[in-house]
Amino acid sequence: MAFSTFASSFLIWKIPEAEGQRVQSELPTADKMSAKEQAEFVDSQRNTLVSGVGTVATIAGGIVLILNFVLARQRLNIDVEKITDDRKLSEARLTAERFSKAIEQLGDSNIHIRIGGIYSLEQLVESSISYQWTVIEVLSAFIRETVSRENEDYEALKMIYASEQEIEEFEYVNSDSNYDPLSIPIKTAADIQAALAVIGHLGRRSIQDIERLEIKRVNLSLTDIPSVNLTFAHLNNADLIMSSLTDSALDHARLHRANLSRSYLCRATMRYTVLKEANLRGCRMQEVDLTNANLVEADLRKTTLHHADLSYANLKDTLLTDADLTSARLVCTNLEDANLDCADLSKTLLRRANLTRVLMNEANLTRSNMYAANLRNAQIVGSDLSYADLNKVDLRSISLTDVNLSSADLSGATVTEESLREAFLCNTRLPEGMLINPDRDCGKDWKNKGS
Repeated sequence: MAFSTFASSFLIWKIPEAEGQRVQSELPTADKMSAKEQAEFVDSQRNTLVSGVGTVATIAGGIVLILNFVLARQRLNIDVEKITDDRKLSEARLTAERFSKAIEQLGDSNIHIRIGGIYSLEQLVESSISYQWTVIEVLSAFIRETVSRENEDYEALKMIYASEQEIEEFEYVNSDSNYDPLSIPIKTAADIQAALAVIGHLGRRSIQDIERLEIKRVNLSLTDIPSVNLTFAHLNNADLIMSSLTDSALDHARLHRANLSRSYLCRATMRYTVLKEANLRGCRMQEVDLTNANLVEADLRKTTLHHADLSYANLKDTLLTDADLTSARLVCTNLEDANLDCADLSKTLLRRANLTRVLMNEANLTRSNMYAANLRNAQIVGSDLSYADLNKVDLRSISLTDVNLSSADLSGATVTEESLREAFLCNTRLPEGMLINPDRDCGKDWKNKGS
């Protein structure tokens, strides 16, 4: 280091002197520099050389600094990547430990610990979305194992989820009638309630991932989960076959294409619930509240809907053949293109319902109220409309062949004498001015009117 400094100084001192001597020797005699001028020339050359050396040193120093910065940045990136990898590995290990701990809690005999495990699983999904469907499947299995009719005798379930007083009171009130044991208003245990709530909440996260929902199906078939709160739950494509959801809250829930065939939904509230293309075949849905629900293209064949409220619901293209809608409310309900062949609609309120192109052949509409209903191009051949209220109904576009209109009120209906020729009339109230006999078929058998 000292030698290089000395050598540099020596060269800076000697090179300008040599340059001055060379220039002096090449000048003509008349133009040669004086001693003073030669000294000034040498000093000028030295200053120029010193300045150049300083510039080069500055540039070299800058290059060295840049190289040092790049190397330091590379080392820093390597360190950051290592720290990140270590952290991810640590988080994955911690998440796995949390998952294992929560699973252990689910199997504990203490209900409070089980509930803690359920909510631990929910929190785990909040921090690690990759566990979402694993948690849903675990909780579904937990519910099935706990309240599945495949694994438990129903009488034992009653003792777990209902008090003796509640069961005795229910059996006393219903002692003179046949009742289904699954309609007993038992209560779902708190841990099952919590698990269902978490499933409903987590299912909401995947509503935009339709393809994944087609593959992943929540399976709660054969479970007894009455009085559960599943408001706003997302259970699209869920399997709830032969499950009991009596007295449950399912308002605003999404059950698109869900399979609830032969399930028990007595007294459930399902306002604004999406049941589009759902399978509800053979369900027991007495007193269910389905106001404003979406049941487009749903399958409700042989479903029991006694005293159910389907007002303002959308049942377009719905299958309701052989369904029992006795005393149900269908005020302003959309039943366009629905199939109600052989359905029981006795005492049903169908005021202002949309029955455009509906199929209601051989249906029972005894004592139904169809005031101002839209029956445009409907098919009701062979149906029983005895004692029905048909005021404000336009019957001109439909065939009344073999339709029983005995004691029906058509005084305010729009109908032609031609269309009434094939109908069964006995004590029928017809519009004023009609010449047809309202008691024309009295004394005859409706089913064998021609005999």
